[in-house]
Amino acid sequence: MAAKSPHLIGHCFRVTASSRLGVLYTTPILLALTLPGCTHPSADNIRLRKLNQDLQAKIDNLTTQNDSKQRIIDGLMQRIPTIPTLPPKELKNFWIPAGLKFGRFTGGVQIDATKPGDDGLRVYICPTDEFGTPIQVPGSFVVEAFDLAEKGDNRLGRWTWDSIAAKSQWRSFLLEFGYELTCPWQKIPKRSDITVRVTFTDELTHTPITAEEVAHANIPPSPQSAPTTAPSR
Repeated sequence: MAAKSPHLIGHCFRVTASSRLGVLYTTPILLALTLPGCTHPSADNIRLRKLNQDLQAKIDNLTTQNDSKQRIIDGLMQRIPTIPTLPPKELKNFWIPAGLKFGRFTGGVQIDATKPGDDGLRVYICPTDEFGTPIQVPGSFVVEAFDLAEKGDNRLGRWTWDSIAAKSQWRSFLLEFGYELTCPWQKIPKRSDITVRVTFTDELTHTPITAEEVAHANIPPSPQSAPTTAPSR
């Protein structure tokens, strides 16, 4: 292989050195050209950012309005009755209950014949129209019994019938008809006079009607009051 000339070697060295110096000089220039684009957004970028901010503000405003309207709708829906009823003008065309009438056999009842005295209450009740005439209409019942002479908690029991259960208790007897509601004692009374309160809710109008009456029950003597020794002769 022929030896390279010293002039050629020196030329190559100068070219190589110049290339390296060119790279060193051009790198800061490229950085100087690219850095201003990062630190100073263009007008288009500014407009896009402003447009995004405006759109986000509109979205937030519409979301707030929608939430407010939804709360108003929820409030109105809570005020609307969930059970539809007929308007008063149409109700005048029906026989609707306006009161309650107790049957004359309402009072204590001996449910268990093996036990002395009455162990419950039997209520005979019938809805009446505006003229006091008994009418057969469906509805639900709540029966409560009280011993008003008792201090403190004087309620003897509370019994309920929905309209389906009450329908099976309709009776017709001795020229009378009405609902027959049997209520076993939940708390044994100490006195024979029992205050009975009946609340009837009409199935058509969904209107509650309440009536009270004092009934009589045969209360057996309590074990504490029964004599412990035979009476002397």
